[in-house]
Amino acid sequence: MRAEAFLLFLLSLPAVLWCTAPGASAAEQEITLSQAIDSALKMNREIKKTLLTLESSGINIQKAGFAFMFNLTPKVSAQSGSEMDTATYGLDLTRKTVFGTEATLGAQTIETRIPGAADSHRSSISLQIEQPILRSVGKLINEEPLVQAKRSQKTARRQFEIQKTDLIVQVVSIHEELLMLQRQIEYEDRALERLTRLNRLTQVREKQGRVTRVDSLRSSLKLGNEQLQNNSTKERLQSLRADYAEMLGVPPSIEFKAIPAPLVTVDITNTEAAVALSLQNRLDYAQIQQDLEDARRGVRIARRNLLPDLKMISRYELQGNGTTTSASKPHESVWFVGLSAGSDLLLRNEQAALSEASIRNQLAELKIEEVRSAITRQVQQEILAYNRARQQITLAEKNYQVAKDRSKLARRLFEMRKGDSFTVTDAEDELAQAEVQLLSAQAETSTAAYKLKRVLGSLIEYPQDLKPGKEK
Repeated sequence: MRAEAFLLFLLSLPAVLWCTAPGASAAEQEITLSQAIDSALKMNREIKKTLLTLESSGINIQKAGFAFMFNLTPKVSAQSGSEMDTATYGLDLTRKTVFGTEATLGAQTIETRIPGAADSHRSSISLQIEQPILRSVGKLINEEPLVQAKRSQKTARRQFEIQKTDLIVQVVSIHEELLMLQRQIEYEDRALERLTRLNRLTQVREKQGRVTRVDSLRSSLKLGNEQLQNNSTKERLQSLRADYAEMLGVPPSIEFKAIPAPLVTVDITNTEAAVALSLQNRLDYAQIQQDLEDARRGVRIARRNLLPDLKMISRYELQGNGTTTSASKPHESVWFVGLSAGSDLLLRNEQAALSEASIRNQLAELKIEEVRSAITRQVQQEILAYNRARQQITLAEKNYQVAKDRSKLARRLFEMRKGDSFTVTDAEDELAQAEVQLLSAQAETSTAAYKLKRVLGSLIEYPQDLKPGKEK
């Protein structure tokens, strides 16, 4: 079993244990934010698929490296005709270097049988060296497939790290929304208790003639609306729990109860410093830098391909002939040195390739400016959103306390016969609205902190070789 497959097996064990745990679907399972993030990073299905893609990119590097290893090629053939029979068998050992030099060491025997004549055996041992002179000499041309394979793996690794970062933010967002709905249900349950008592008291006073029928109907309508809202919130909670379980890579039958996490804070004193930090850490910026380097290398390769494709060929061979294999032992030497050319003189395709490479280089230069500008704008926007969320949570807490005190006072006055039910129901409406605003502000503040860390590139620690390099 390959190491990656064994890793995937280990990562899937927690999901199996969750599925087989007794009573897993019958009761809520408490989960903290850190546990949820850890589970998502290990068992999320998209993460597992990306791991397989990374394994594939590693295989592509191995395949590209095979070009510079020793290769053994057997040579076996047989021909039969009315005039003679021929059999050839031998072996070639070849290797190509990163500079383009290709050496071939070969040995072969050709056996010929002619009816009515003695058999003929011809054996040879040869060493041939091909050395490119202009176009295909050097690492720039010959290592390009290997360089592209390594670059592709680096791109896949960056995409994997970015995927993990995005997944963490998604988990935080759903965890906070789940926590918000849980608290909202608690608030609504307490509101139902208060409205139920208010409705009973209003109906009793209606029978006593102390309030009108309109007051009683308004109280009943408010109670019914609150019950509908409570049912809707519970349905949203169940649906969100299924999405949450799917994101964590566990069966949707498992119902999680979110546990509040400590509020994450980000200290930002200077927007310019934040942008500089982001440009040092953001992997999408590192990727566009890599694309620009690839484009520049492509221009150099296209210019090299305008040179003639000349090769110098040197060959040394020992030959021997005889009527038997042993008698044909190689003993006579033959050698030669020559030049070969294999390129088109007009170079139309090469000229077009150079034009295309130049355009790709210009596009990459424009793209890097576009990405730098986009990162600056994202950092500024997320800082504004984070600061606004922190301010809103303070105001929302204050409004909630005021609405809570007003609702309490309105109920007391009504119970003391110094107020009316309209004031009480109106206070309940404002309290419900203040509760929702407070919960939304709390969830938004926590999520905004993680989003800001994401655009700064500091949410998780990225491998150093994947980060942006210095500007050239």
